[in-house]
Amino acid sequence: MLKKRKKTPKGSSNIFKTKLVPMNKLRDEADDWFSWYVRLRDSALVGDVWTGKCITCNKSGVVAYLDPETAKRRKTGNIRFTSGWDLGHFVGRGNLVTRFDEENCNLQCSFRCNKMNSGEHTKYAIALKDKYGEEVPDKLEKLAQQTTHYKFTRQELEDIISSSKEAIAFYEKEALQNTIEI
Repeated sequence: MLKKRKKTPKGSSNIFKTKLVPMNKLRDEADDWFSWYVRLRDSALVGDVWTGKCITCNKSGVVAYLDPETAKRRKTGNIRFTSGWDLGHFVGRGNLVTRFDEENCNLQCSFRCNKMNSGEHTKYAIALKDKYGEEVPDKLEKLAQQTTHYKFTRQELEDIISSSKEAIAFYEKEALQNTIEI
């Protein structure tokens, strides 16, 4: 992903030189976009509001809503996310190989389950079995154990950002159409 253009010194043949975004910033941006995508994916759209349910404790509430008033100030356009919800990881996000795995990442209430109870690992495993199948928790843990040293490529992170943006745009379009029909 390209970010800035810098002027080159006098006498140089290029007028501008492209500077790449550092990998850690690109990873942080991928985290943000992927988190927003999963929050919408795991929520149901009712009118112009997305309501979701925590994968581990079944707490439900408003995850996001349409807010065209402040759209210009947000990366996510018309969608505004509420506090109290996280993208929870079954295998911690420190393990890079499962960090952006869709089965590993699900909507979770931020304070009680994700932060205070460290993700509720046992309950999370049961919920994953119900949602994706009996083998998924073991598969994710095995993958994490087998792949301890993983490094994202620039292209992988850019693809995660791009696909997450596309999915969010789809959800936004769906919500905007839904509000017009009502």
